[in-house]
Amino acid sequence: MPFQLKMKETEMVSPSVEHHPCGPLPFDVAAGSVQGREHHRLGRNNQDAFAWHRSDRGIVAVVCDGCGSQEHSEVGAHLGARLMLGALQPGLPAFHPDNAPSMLEDARQHVLRQMDQLVRHMGGDYLDTLRDYFLFTVVGAMITPRHTMVFTLGDGLVAVNDTVTHGQYADNAPPYLAYGLLADNAGCTFPEQLRFRIRWSGRTEEVQTVLLATDGAEAFHQPPSPDPDMASDEEPVGALSQFWTDPRLVLNPQGINRRLRRLNREVVQPCWEGQYLRHRGGLLADDTTLVVIRRQPNGLLDTREQE
Repeated sequence: MPFQLKMKETEMVSPSVEHHPCGPLPFDVAAGSVQGREHHRLGRNNQDAFAWHRSDRGIVAVVCDGCGSQEHSEVGAHLGARLMLGALQPGLPAFHPDNAPSMLEDARQHVLRQMDQLVRHMGGDYLDTLRDYFLFTVVGAMITPRHTMVFTLGDGLVAVNDTVTHGQYADNAPPYLAYGLLADNAGCTFPEQLRFRIRWSGRTEEVQTVLLATDGAEAFHQPPSPDPDMASDEEPVGALSQFWTDPRLVLNPQGINRRLRRLNREVVQPCWEGQYLRHRGGLLADDTTLVVIRRQPNGLLDTREQE
């Protein structure tokens, strides 16, 4: 059963898949996540996580992607998503593009302090614990009636309206937020890589859709080659834009999850000529997680409190 923490006048959700009209903000929010084909093959967990917070002041949404080469990165991803919400949501009333960089840096430092305490309380070797549990990237958004920003630390995808921004790194080795706890910043040549990067900032009235995704969603930009042994009418991956243009994927509480799971189901088809069964794994090799924020039809903003 999905976990929900409900509080007076606010709601914090993670990890669940729901459709929510958001107070004075005329946006719907939906999300979904699926284990990648390779993690399924290896018996590994889905190491992605997402969470969001909503209130009358606005929306904060976060997607985290755990390091695939570490044993328990999903632990840090889930904790990191919640810690980021806790660090950012109190700043919604004062959020403005002018203070966005300092707000994100304060949030980063707050989360690092919390992670440092968690690692120390878990015991064992500090570096081993940090690397095994707490290496994750962050993709997030903050939306108030007047202002919106989208930010990243590490890889992942963001899309505002129809513009997609990729955050890929060489050798699939992105910087992780937890590197900020290491004396040498894990060897990062450029310290700014360990700080949040604002990918989009503007007025909320300009925003129709926002998509946050882990790098597994790159499959929607680079779909797998057709398998000649599979039926020609096999369902295609489709474009990433389907998640903000098809209202069914947002308005249906399980729409995004069902779409991702359908794409990653194992397909078995007979090869009549060779007299054998052909098995094909899911189309999404990596864990894939999406949060979609979509303006409701004819949605108008009430900005009086923010003026």
